[in-house]
Amino acid sequence: VPTPIEPAAPQGNLQLNPFDWGFLTSAPGDPKIGPFGWFYVVFMLALTVAGIYFYFFKRPQWKRTNPVWHRAANRFAQPAIWIGVIGLLFVLFRIISLDFFNLRIWFYVMMLAALALFGWIAYWYRTSYPREMARYQKTMKARRAVGSARRIHQEGALIANAPHIPVHLGSMGESIRTIIDTRGRGADGRGIKRGDAYV
Repeated sequence: VPTPIEPAAPQGNLQLNPFDWGFLTSAPGDPKIGPFGWFYVVFMLALTVAGIYFYFFKRPQWKRTNPVWHRAANRFAQPAIWIGVIGLLFVLFRIISLDFFNLRIWFYVMMLAALALFGWIAYWYRTSYPREMARYQKTMKARRAVGSARRIHQEGALIANAPHIPVHLGSMGESIRTIIDTRGRGADGRGIKRGDAYV
């Protein structure tokens, strides 16, 4: 008696080869998303969040404390946001099968753009950052020099002065009296009070 031929197994039951190149490089939106697809989604999401954090939260703080990093956030955070958002849009285009933007090449282009941004940041950090930081520290050191110091009475009168009077300190007594007259002596946190070290 001839042995009956068993029907072929459905394609869905075939085991997936985890080392298959097509699977390893499959893009987001493919039926079987591989390591590259997952890495791409997480990477672009992290890049977007990092750009938003540095531009909208750290940049205003650095404007008051460190202008070098403030300029760096202005220079690099916006491109990071744009690359991350556009990269995530390509995921959406592939999911909805939008014709021209449904090509895998766009994911590689966005990854290259992100790598170019990181290369730009590394080049700036190795070349321009030391010079900009040295200039900033030199400026801050000059501002804190003894020649720019003056001791003022709580009513605004001069008590002691550095060996010379820089132009910006010539009217400090009047400035202190004006602050006291208009904003008080610091009870509400807006004026100036005894012991304030910097004005």
